Amino acid sequence: MSSTTANSASKYKKRKKWSQNDMAAAILAVRDKKMGYLKAAKTYNVPRTTLFRLVQENDSLLEDTLTKKIGPVFNKVFEEMLVKYALVMEQKLYGLTRMDMRRIAYQLAVKNNVPHPFHDDRAGRYWLKGFLARHKQTLSIRKPTGTSFARANGFTKARMDEFYQNLEKVYDEKSSRLVGF
Repeated sequence: MSSTTANSASKYKKRKKWSQNDMAAAILAVRDKKMGYLKAAKTYNVPRTTLFRLVQENDSLLEDTLTKKIGPVFNKVFEEMLVKYALVMEQKLYGLTRMDMRRIAYQLAVKNNVPHPFHDDRAGRYWLKGFLARHKQTLSIRKPTGTSFARANGFTKARMDEFYQNLEKVYDEKSSRLVGF
């Protein structure tokens, strides 16, 4: 397999081209029971599965059914909230995995009643890929490594000052017992 086709499934999907007028005529033919799905799809040269999905929608206006488009799920404000949250969690030494980001995006969409194509309680892989591409200057999600509680809390300025004060006391009190310094 050549290198150009090895990953082509994620980059290109073959899509049929159909006009909105043909789709509208096919939808009307099926809704008026003049034709079935298969016959309408062949007659008007539109994808049968798309025709089926659009006929099943309960929009009374045909224009609303045809003009629905897939766009970005979140606006810039929500995306910035996600970026800030990821950065705050990283500062608190709790790195987020890709799955964590996908679940957080789903929860954000649900809590704010944002229409979304997500399912299985998480955003899709391609949504995450696009999100990271849009914010590649500030975010880089990798597999986080665990940080122990002792390590996270151990290197504060107060703790280090206390350590050096104790060390200085040991040098002063028992300097004769220290060997090799």
